[in-house]
Amino acid sequence: MNPLNSPLAGYNSIHVVNAAKFRVIAVFTDAGRERGARFTGFFTSRDCDNDMGSPGDGFNRMVTSREVKEKAREMGFALVGVIGLDQLRSLPTGDVEGVHTLVKAEEELPTVKSAVVVGYHIWDPIFNVHTLDPRWRGIGLHERGESFEFHQLYSEVVGRKTWQLAGWLRELGFNAVPAGGLPLKRAAALAGLGMQGKNTVVITREYGPKVRLGAVLTSAELESDAPFSGDLCGDCTRCIRACPTKALKPHEITIKRCMVYALESPESTDVDGDVREMAGRLILRPTAGSFVECTRCLDACPVGRETA
Repeated sequence: MNPLNSPLAGYNSIHVVNAAKFRVIAVFTDAGRERGARFTGFFTSRDCDNDMGSPGDGFNRMVTSREVKEKAREMGFALVGVIGLDQLRSLPTGDVEGVHTLVKAEEELPTVKSAVVVGYHIWDPIFNVHTLDPRWRGIGLHERGESFEFHQLYSEVVGRKTWQLAGWLRELGFNAVPAGGLPLKRAAALAGLGMQGKNTVVITREYGPKVRLGAVLTSAELESDAPFSGDLCGDCTRCIRACPTKALKPHEITIKRCMVYALESPESTDVDGDVREMAGRLILRPTAGSFVECTRCLDACPVGRETA
């Protein structure tokens, strides 16, 4: 199966959180009413306009892809690529198994011309720590309009840095906003950062799967990068064999057999009992209200081990 045709091909992770304004918050939508409340998890340009002011105060200068990439690296991103409007328009939209909703880039930023896709290297397991709102029971178990706070370290780090990059572009006179509803894995492949591996996450030459993705939409018309080419997986199936719940097939994931989904939806009845049992036994919990997500399929990957 072509990994780009997978139902979860556009979804960066199963984590539905937003790091806007340096906090991780969850927002729910009226869509999919029959399933009750569900995450959208992201602000759009309409939300940030009131917080960040008008772009540039009339000043606008040319900016190159090289300058943007240098600035993104100064801010701590290990990988940076650019895709243009035609590529943005080719990205899929819609519901992802009730967990996330993908939207068109122009819905988030009507003046968008480019997207800067970034990868942050997570060099330590603590980046994968989560806290859950104690009132949260699970996906599909709450009424529309309810809201909950979640905190996830790597999402907060990537979110803070993408807001900084967007702010820098706005200072130059361009509209810019962190992307909330883009299929980041697909975007990363188009921007040349890496490929979707058999474990369904993006694998990079430099860091293997030990990266977390973000993107900034901007009205700056930047030179696009070539899509990633090559196969980093080959015949390797270590990630598939490493999954204790057998949630993985090559380029496919049965999301409701993933232990992270089970922990993020603690009272949902769509998680098998053996998955709940393994999650309780195998997942590290620093406190009663937090956990470190399972990364066994990432840890098993040999790509990028020298730097990851």
